[in-house]
Amino acid sequence: MTSNTTEQSCVKCDKSAGNAACDGCEQWFCGEHFSEHRQELAKQMDNIRLE
Repeated sequence: MTSNTTEQSCVKCDKSAGNAACDGCEQWFCGEHFSEHRQELAKQMDNIRLE
């Protein structure tokens, strides 16, 4: 995942300031929701490792 600096709206709350894009799912998030998205991905990876 990388962050970019273009004016896109967060897919969860529609904010446009300080957004970051997820290279994996190609969705845009505000700072708060980007952090949540990363945590969700980390949990998914943990579950995969436990299988």
